[in-house]
Amino acid sequence: MKKKYTIADVADLAGVSKTTVSNVINNIENKFTEETKIKVLKAIEKLDFNINIGAKSLSEGKSYLIGVILPIYKDTDILQENFFLQEFLSGINRYLSTIKNKYDIIFTGVNENKFNIKNWIRKRAIDGVICFGLTSNYIYEYLEQLKIPTVIVDDLRDATNGFSRVYIADKKGGYLATKYLIENGHKDIAFINTGINLSKVEKNRFNGYIEALSEYNLNFYESNCFELKYLHYDSGVYIADKIKDLIGKQFTAAFVTSDIIAIGLINRLQELEIKIPNDFSVVGFDNISLSKYIYPKLTTIDQNIYKKGQSAAEELIKIIEYDDIKKNIEMDVSLVIRESVKNVKE
Repeated sequence: MKKKYTIADVADLAGVSKTTVSNVINNIENKFTEETKIKVLKAIEKLDFNINIGAKSLSEGKSYLIGVILPIYKDTDILQENFFLQEFLSGINRYLSTIKNKYDIIFTGVNENKFNIKNWIRKRAIDGVICFGLTSNYIYEYLEQLKIPTVIVDDLRDATNGFSRVYIADKKGGYLATKYLIENGHKDIAFINTGINLSKVEKNRFNGYIEALSEYNLNFYESNCFELKYLHYDSGVYIADKIKDLIGKQFTAAFVTSDIIAIGLINRLQELEIKIPNDFSVVGFDNISLSKYIYPKLTTIDQNIYKKGQSAAEELIKIIEYDDIKKNIEMDVSLVIRESVKNVKE
């Protein structure tokens, strides 16, 4: 039978007092150094110590920790290279820095092993959770069981109906991107996405794409729809190699539902001496900071990622501190015109 460890065991392993362990668990300011905090957290991790969330709540204590579950599925999904998630986390941090009670954030990626994510939630006694992107249903069920305040971002599946949700006008974004390409004379437009059958976010962007085609009496061809498994730069490189021989024959432009994929696509096509936008036009989605620094600068849909992080954090704090009712918060989008689209009418 697995030994049940106590605060005394954690204190012995970390080389500190039981009071210090309690202070770290409850995040009581000015009672410990950062070095001490790291020692205690490492000891908790090593012993697989289970913090008693109920007792902590009864004593009016809080961890002042916000947990953020990110769409990082494997070791190669490096956060430092994901500009989208960096901007989202910055928005969360910014809002938390402006309120009276000072919360810290800790984050983890989605892991196929459900026990890993459950242990992460349980052991840290977090006060609330922000789930970003597609998260497994068992995580939502676990959060509901624990009655942990939770905000879901960019996941509109039925499993999230019981939570507050923050999302954007994805259909409008898909419509604006496609309409802009059509208005610049493009009639055959590829749709590059990360799974319209898995994500309602991607499905809504696809519906906007279809709506624009229909409005201008243009046909949709399934062969112009390309689905990628992962949302990162290398997926853009991969799809560039796949479509390079179809450019100018099957389509003259692409609406890509992620900037980072669009940037990988553009860079790889230019390595193949396919000029952007002279030979091929591209519109992205997100308006990450990198999109205005590549060549050519990327025309894209701005969803204000930073503000999305702020909104998610604000909604979560309202639930934690004021027991606010659940809400659906839709944020608007806009088209940012730069240099990656050619007007083929001229």
